[in-house]
Amino acid sequence: MNAALVRVTAQAAAMLPTKAEAGRASAAGGVLKILDHAHWAEGWPHHLTGRRPRPVGTDELDDMAEEFSDWFADWADAALTEARQAQGVLGTAAITRLLTKQVGELGRSLEGPFRAQPYRELRLPVVPPGASRYGRLDTVIRQLGAADIVVEIDSAPNASSAAKFAFARDAGAVPIWLRFGKGNIDAPDGVAVIDLRAVISGIQDTAAEPVEEREGADITERVQRAIPELDHCTYYELDYRGEILCVAVDFSLRGVWALRNGDIHGVSPDDDPELAALLLRNGIRL
Repeated sequence: MNAALVRVTAQAAAMLPTKAEAGRASAAGGVLKILDHAHWAEGWPHHLTGRRPRPVGTDELDDMAEEFSDWFADWADAALTEARQAQGVLGTAAITRLLTKQVGELGRSLEGPFRAQPYRELRLPVVPPGASRYGRLDTVIRQLGAADIVVEIDSAPNASSAAKFAFARDAGAVPIWLRFGKGNIDAPDGVAVIDLRAVISGIQDTAAEPVEEREGADITERVQRAIPELDHCTYYELDYRGEILCVAVDFSLRGVWALRNGDIHGVSPDDDPELAALLLRNGIRL
């Protein structure tokens, strides 16, 4: 067992990119592949060398923030009105999907000598507070010859996003934080905030009472807040034996949680064959 652990540890160490590999990926496609996972290449030279590239200037950050603000101001009235007429109020996940789609459209519309390319959910070599794995970025807009634009979308204050933004800023990116929902906005220095709280409040599905008092009603949101490393998972709510369960599914991270007596508790399908069989019948293998 010890010999196997030594071999696995050595192999894992060899999986990290070299400075040359990270530099080539950063200068070329902007995406570094490690074990079939897409990583934000620009972050690796900064992580491996500890050197900070040219910081994004205040004017550049302000110009990009204005670009995002104008885009979402033009989009919001018509798009959100249409969404409300079609579906009524929308949940947090649906609003996040709408905003993510628009970030991609904005990225592809940016003018410059080269076509900008948006990438979804790129890993970056920083472990956010409370997480045990690399963080991931909602969207990275790759611009050859210019700083990458790192975009995070949050419906509430998120320490994980703040840590990722601080790293992206120090690695030379333009950090843009799209905020909707509730809660204060305390962004790290050098991060542009696009405040969509008032714009989206009219269509967001929120109840009058606090989340903490709604047993089971918002299990997905509670799990998402409690475990930052799950912030990019696909979620399912499952009514099982009279209890609402949250099932989080990601390529490398999966699990089931329940809200009991106001606290989040992990649920093991291994200890419950009936639950494991139910998940499997629905195409979910944990």
